[in-house]
Amino acid sequence: MKLSVVIPAYNEEASIRRTITTVADYVRTTFPDGEIIVIDDGSTDHTRDIVRSLMSTYPLRFITHKKNKGKGAAVRTGALSAHGDYILFMDADMSTHIQEFDGLYRALVGGADIAIGSRYMNTSHVVVYQPWFRVILGRIANTIVRMMLLPRIYDTQCGFKAFTHETALILFHLQTMERWSFDVELLVLARRLGYTIVEVPITWEDSRDRKSRFRAVRDANGMVLDVLRVMYAIACKRYGDLDQHKKIR
Repeated sequence: MKLSVVIPAYNEEASIRRTITTVADYVRTTFPDGEIIVIDDGSTDHTRDIVRSLMSTYPLRFITHKKNKGKGAAVRTGALSAHGDYILFMDADMSTHIQEFDGLYRALVGGADIAIGSRYMNTSHVVVYQPWFRVILGRIANTIVRMMLLPRIYDTQCGFKAFTHETALILFHLQTMERWSFDVELLVLARRLGYTIVEVPITWEDSRDRKSRFRAVRDANGMVLDVLRVMYAIACKRYGDLDQHKKIR
């Protein structure tokens, strides 16, 4: 089986070299025919130079956005260009280590269409927590999302999600949100289409080597508004005829 690892990056000069080398070692050992796709989302630091310097050494494809479009846009660009039987996207700071894909892979091989990493399950392990206010606001926003759209999913926002190739093509073509709430949109669409989502406990560590771009209050509020937008879009059939994409069982 071939694995495509999609890494969205925006001003990640502090961590991108370590992340690429670590992911490349994992892919080379575990999925020898795999690929790594880095999408630079309009970085203004030295991220692009670092990635280009590694391209002759690792199985790396590099795509650039001239301007910053948002994490969701970067992930979509990478996923729609991927060739793997399985497509994983992960954060460039590697808060979730690439080896955690082992658990997601077992879920996909076991029949899941989507496997998502979770920080909030009983057997999850958080090594370094986010600042307390981000934890509280994140939990509140996540609870609202679960109550309104995604019951029985504990962690909708963890940046470590894997898809079968066919599932990814359908969902990312339907995706409209380009920033933080794109995860919620993808999962809601997947539920509506009857795809199997399996949540997998992971080990997670907050990255303290870079300045966070998640502005807690603003983005928590934005996430709730995006939930309402997704509900409205589905009700108004703005995604088109979803029935044609439903999984046949």
